[in-house]
Amino acid sequence: MSYHSKIIKKNGTEEDYSPNLPPFYTKKIGGKEEKKICLTYFITILNNEKDLDIYNLAIMCVPNGALYSVYGDTVYSAGKNPGKARFKFSNCSDFKLLQNQKRVKIIKHEIELKSSYSGMTNKKYKNKMKWWTQLYEESKQ
Repeated sequence: MSYHSKIIKKNGTEEDYSPNLPPFYTKKIGGKEEKKICLTYFITILNNEKDLDIYNLAIMCVPNGALYSVYGDTVYSAGKNPGKARFKFSNCSDFKLLQNQKRVKIIKHEIELKSSYSGMTNKKYKNKMKWWTQLYEESKQ
């Protein structure tokens, strides 16, 4: 990821997150250096580990670090480990500089559980997947 940001932790403290990738890099092509944008994507898969049924498959695009003035500190939340960040895709699921374009592309989404996913009930699954289901329904329109 190339997005530098502050992470606001649950206790309200802030921590700087410095990414490992630059927003842009240069590549020599035909003897000439060309500036290239650094893009970061995530693929998420929610599946049943027993029978490998896939309930949700999505591709997400993280804002490039050069877009801090647009997205601010909304892109990340604190990760499980100190100094680590998580992409907070629900905060920036829309491209702010493009009209009616989503940063999240849902490839597959099951509204109902087909089998008992980790002992989860259909009601609990629907509640946990509410954001995904709403995004999926919007994408079909």
